[in-house]
Amino acid sequence: MRVLVVGDFTAQPCGIRNYLDQTYRALSNHPGLTVDKWDGHYPEIYRRREACEPTYLPDDAASYDVIHINWHPIAFNTYGADHFPDGPLLSTYLNDIPPWSKAPFHDRADVRFTAEESPGCVVLPYPVADWIDDLDHYELKFSVGCSTVRGDGVWKVQEICTARGWKLNLPDRSAGWLSYEDEVRRIARNSVNVLWYFEGRGKSGGLSQAISSRRPVVCSDSQMFTHFHDYHDEIYFAEGRPLEDVLEQVHFDWVHGQLRYPRRAASERSWSNATAQMVAAWEAAGA
Repeated sequence: MRVLVVGDFTAQPCGIRNYLDQTYRALSNHPGLTVDKWDGHYPEIYRRREACEPTYLPDDAASYDVIHINWHPIAFNTYGADHFPDGPLLSTYLNDIPPWSKAPFHDRADVRFTAEESPGCVVLPYPVADWIDDLDHYELKFSVGCSTVRGDGVWKVQEICTARGWKLNLPDRSAGWLSYEDEVRRIARNSVNVLWYFEGRGKSGGLSQAISSRRPVVCSDSQMFTHFHDYHDEIYFAEGRPLEDVLEQVHFDWVHGQLRYPRRAASERSWSNATAQMVAAWEAAGA
């Protein structure tokens, strides 16, 4: 099966770009697929137009079995239904869903994947990268980490770590934008990684990134993390407690060698399993 993955392969920093990179890498790793990518970054489309090159899609787009679009209403919203040729199955991952937003090609798509329930869509919560096997050794001193573009809740983590004298590891944006894999390696050095979001809509891809590091994870009660609620035995959810109390529990578990690790979550929600689900959905739709 030949698959063309289309999205913004240029924008940084962007969680949607991160997810696109993962999608391309994971599909490329899947047996039986031949996978190419096409940069839909609008300045690149414009450059190709001015150079008399193919713009929105390559000239041979109609020869693919599947064209898969990584869509978001803000980060990537430059394609309409008429941009896609007849023949290939049209697939999309909707990083936002109705009633909040709707892709211009929503009704044209043959298969629609989403992170949460939405009519006519295949639910596929953001998977966990399973190809990063050279994770760094964690630090001997207790350390707390955050990995975020949005910055939601980081101030609260900083406040607690400062009060208790705990080491806090945050992204160093002055050093440049790290690849997804390098950022996972960076947070793998922490005793625990924290996602203390106050926002409440959609589902978080950052939690999957934290789980990819195979280190303990703390999450707030935001509904952005409900897609991993089946793993309460492995993930430190707030469950109504303030962050201070949750981190004190993690520190106690660290001292006594009782830390929880998201092992089952990493295995069951892996990208290998996700790509198998994607291929099955494409085959069921006639690809």
